[in-house]
Amino acid sequence: MLWPVEILAPYPYIFEEVAKLLILRFSFKSEKPKNLVFTGILIGLLFSVSESVLYLFNIYLSGSLSTLLTRFVLTTPMHILTSVILAYSVQKRNKALIVVGFIGAAAIHYFYNYLVGI
Repeated sequence: MLWPVEILAPYPYIFEEVAKLLILRFSFKSEKPKNLVFTGILIGLLFSVSESVLYLFNIYLSGSLSTLLTRFVLTTPMHILTSVILAYSVQKRNKALIVVGFIGAAAIHYFYNYLVGI
């Protein structure tokens, strides 16, 4: 669902973090998860896998299958970290903390993209 946004938007990292935040917000709405870290890891891993599938469609432009594997291995920890940050901020149900968590997660994602040249 984020693919058109990723292609057309000038700041795709913001849309990705908003999507993670919304998923976490709705999943924590009814009850708090028993294992916050596991929830963040799972959501981060799912985002990493979905992003890698998106890049799989364009693999002929970026190189070989090893490029895709390298990208997946490097991107997964970043998505997990930002998801855990967002999960922690959403779980506390403090609006100021949610804003700070979102800004922190978006900043990490931005600097990651900047450093790897995406």
